[in-house]
Amino acid sequence: MRVPHLIAALLAIASLGFTNPAEANRATPTAGFETAFAPHKGDSAIPVTIWFPSIVPLKGRFPLVVLSHGTGGSAFDLATQALALAKAGFVVAAVEHTGDNYHDRSRSFSLSNFLSRPRQISAALDFLLNDWHHKGLIDPARIGMLGHSAGGTTALIIGGGLLDWGQVIRYCADNTQDWGCQNSRAQNLADNPAAFDPAPVAAADRRVKVLAIAAPALTHGFAPTGLATVKLPVQLWVAETDVVVADSGTTAWLLPNKPEQHDVANAGHFAFLAPCPDLMRKSAVAAFICD
Repeated sequence: MRVPHLIAALLAIASLGFTNPAEANRATPTAGFETAFAPHKGDSAIPVTIWFPSIVPLKGRFPLVVLSHGTGGSAFDLATQALALAKAGFVVAAVEHTGDNYHDRSRSFSLSNFLSRPRQISAALDFLLNDWHHKGLIDPARIGMLGHSAGGTTALIIGGGLLDWGQVIRYCADNTQDWGCQNSRAQNLADNPAAFDPAPVAAADRRVKVLAIAAPALTHGFAPTGLATVKLPVQLWVAETDVVVADSGTTAWLLPNKPEQHDVANAGHFAFLAPCPDLMRKSAVAAFICD
């Protein structure tokens, strides 16, 4: 089961207040598309894939939604949502996270990954608002973020959350069958719960005003008070049969304000992604990802 259109529609209507009839008339059946690279001081330039309304005569600016993919993913993981949003009158920018994407997983399941992910989002925002040649399309007062899995974790950090990596390590010591813990242990990142207890990961970006998160990972890393500082409106999507991130629903209990929550029956962790292309369905990972 796949549910990408539901996220796009509700993000547009509920989260960013796209209900003004004058703005609704801007909807277009087509969307522009391009790729760019956002400079990132001290690290590699960040690939950014951008969808935007392709109506030249319109005046004014459009809301911006920045997308963050899950572990080992790509900028096209949420392409269905991106296209739907662009057609509805949004600028959409999907970041490919350095060291945690489909062709480079050197930072996956590590503290380094979650230190760098939110900073990559901020660097992409810097580029889009200041240097992108279509920057005039963006309304800087209306910026939202949509993240899946590790991208949901990234969104919560951007929204003001404090991720406690020591808490993640301790959780993994007691939950050895957890999917993320098994992968991090394979990289020798979480074997000794007493050896590593860094300061919480904090990288809030106040330009982002609303969050939509689907199956967020590492919820236990925010317990018990790490999300108390997230004051933004949050839309939370939880997959009923998620075996990759089984505790994503507890995010609602950690947030200070009740999120707009959607529990999706008979859906697995990857149900929020764009439909798998035929070539992927023939691969070894199809049974796991293309549910």
